[in-house]
Amino acid sequence: MLRVRAATLADLDALMELERACFSPRQAFSRREYRGALAGAGNVNLVAEEDGALCAFIGVLLDGRTRVGNVFTLNVHPSARRRGHGAHLLREAERRLVAAGAELCALEVNVDNEAAIRLYEECGYERVARLPDYYASGYASLDAWRYARALRRDPA
Repeated sequence: MLRVRAATLADLDALMELERACFSPRQAFSRREYRGALAGAGNVNLVAEEDGALCAFIGVLLDGRTRVGNVFTLNVHPSARRRGHGAHLLREAERRLVAAGAELCALEVNVDNEAAIRLYEECGYERVARLPDYYASGYASLDAWRYARALRRDPA
């Protein structure tokens, strides 16, 4: 059974292992970047655990001024993919963003990442821009797509 909870600094070592399993060293976020995201007030950082082991993470930076959440990473361990964990985490992050007053969720994804693009489009995200040379290195294509989805509160 999948269990979702808020990520904490105590998860940092496991998050770095997950990051290394999902991305090459040239693509991966650093420990320092993770620490900053986990410590950021208002950010939505969630982990998914299966049988007590961390198998997925979503990190969303929330700008309270603009009421926009930006997914900076969504990682699902290769052994746990294709089971809906990414979509589950994304939906839970959106729910928490709405509760925090966010009106929009945005993200960037490499133009060649077909699996992630399919996930985001199936979850209702719309492609809004191509970002040339978005990535510094580590990818065959350095371009990214920007996707966004309006967030709505459930009617009371």
